[in-house]
Amino acid sequence: MQDRESIEAEVTEQSESKCPMYDSTTKTKQQQNPIHGFVSDDPQLPKREIAFYLVALVSIIAYAGHGFYLTYGINLHENLPAELLKPGWMRDFKDGSADALLEKSTENWKNLLVALAGFLLVSKASLATAPIELHYLVCSAYALMLVFLAVSFEAVLWLIVAYFVTLCLAYWSFLAVWIFVGSLLYVMNSHGAATLFLDYLNIDGDSGPTFAALYGYALCRFISLGHAMQQELSGELKTAGFWRYLRSNLFLTLHYSFYMPYLWCGPILTYDDFCKQLKVRARNIAVDGRTASLVAWRACRLVFWYCILEIIYHNLPVGTYLDLLSPDDAIVYKHLAFAMFFHGQIFMLLYVQYYGWPAALALLDGIQLFHWPDCISWVYSYSIMWRVFDRGLFAMMRSHLYIPLGGSRHGPVRQMLAIMATFAFISLFHGDSTNVRAWAALNFCQLLIERCAAFVYYSHARSIVKRYLSPQNEKRLIGYIIAWNMMASCGIIFFFLSGMNGFIIFPEFLLLRSNSRHTPAWHMLTMQFAAYCAVQIGRYYEAKLKPSLCKHVKE
Repeated sequence: MQDRESIEAEVTEQSESKCPMYDSTTKTKQQQNPIHGFVSDDPQLPKREIAFYLVALVSIIAYAGHGFYLTYGINLHENLPAELLKPGWMRDFKDGSADALLEKSTENWKNLLVALAGFLLVSKASLATAPIELHYLVCSAYALMLVFLAVSFEAVLWLIVAYFVTLCLAYWSFLAVWIFVGSLLYVMNSHGAATLFLDYLNIDGDSGPTFAALYGYALCRFISLGHAMQQELSGELKTAGFWRYLRSNLFLTLHYSFYMPYLWCGPILTYDDFCKQLKVRARNIAVDGRTASLVAWRACRLVFWYCILEIIYHNLPVGTYLDLLSPDDAIVYKHLAFAMFFHGQIFMLLYVQYYGWPAALALLDGIQLFHWPDCISWVYSYSIMWRVFDRGLFAMMRSHLYIPLGGSRHGPVRQMLAIMATFAFISLFHGDSTNVRAWAALNFCQLLIERCAAFVYYSHARSIVKRYLSPQNEKRLIGYIIAWNMMASCGIIFFFLSGMNGFIIFPEFLLLRSNSRHTPAWHMLTMQFAAYCAVQIGRYYEAKLKPSLCKHVKE
């Protein structure tokens, strides 16, 4: 077994990029098993054409947004119930549909900064003056103290117990870790059991969402450390013995499980990646100017996007509008299309705040995390979406579920079963309600459709298409197909995830209501063209900003 006590002595040069896309590009290049058809192909469309698509897309969004603002934004409660809105610091009312936990973390970014700054001081001071085990222990204690202040003392005790049980089970079986973690998730998703569980932990309604989020992410990290421990033991045949195993791994795994900057925002790094980051940091206490300037740049961007988010909330209440939709209401489709598009952007900006601040401060501590997801506007396939949104959760599922089950290594049947098991875990992780199950199932079906379509096209159909179409026209044709697919499937999946009846509203949205002044055909065609523009811009963006990824896939 690797000597954990000497981890701080192994120093390598840390390469940090000023480009926020660097982490996701490198991570994807190193880990993914490429599937042809999901990454842009040469030759690219003419730059003038791409510029036209960009102007057209912005114009369409501006036209629809202006109409939405005139109807709902000037006076929010004229057409929207005031009780569904919420107060805000810019105006009396603002959009009230944001996720409570995400908005709470966004609004309380000052408190989060204070907590992170305190962690930075504790980490730097203990790293400079104390043995490495004590440094790990002090940092973990600080993080658990914040859990105590935000949730309850009983919640802290339960997290410690769950961590210790996981570490012990990992000595005997990784399957036992999965069963244990799955059981804990199931308890949280069972209404009756969850109520008793939260009451026992003295968790009230206000702190419930906070505990549920950090608890679910902590369980993901427990899975990761359990897998890493079992992998190391398989090479040593457990010759070290159980108690030596505990002594060798206790402090480092504790530090990983409760590392403050990502305690509140997901399993940003797997256990192996976290250990590699610690090797890079070693005993480095000072913060160089390059790192400080990068953190300052990220902080300025976070403040800027926070202000943009607040402006949107107070002028374009798209979430509240979507919550009020009913199959019996007259739907203005340019409003619906704009609301769906912009609601995704708002959700994205919330996650920028949720992930961004912890990652920026962690960089000062010498740990490079995924600081926020890629922009959702450039995503044109579900395969890409799952890679670039919550990259930490994706890395955990891929390394500890998809690959161990044989995904991407043992043929299409094993790959399909691995994907199915992965989405079953995603459903359990997100609450396992009827809507979440439907959402996970639709995502699973969409991924299978994309993979099958790419395989059939690149194996059989492309040679026929190339006889009649130039490479540029082929790319335009594929762009239209992708646009229709994303427009239809994203809409249905969106409504399912929001708890609405997608099979009632969205097919009417696609097929248009007959004899209705709210459904001019050109609105549908314009929306479809906007989706096509977004797809082509996304493919161009990917090929230009991620050339190494595209080259890797083509090879």
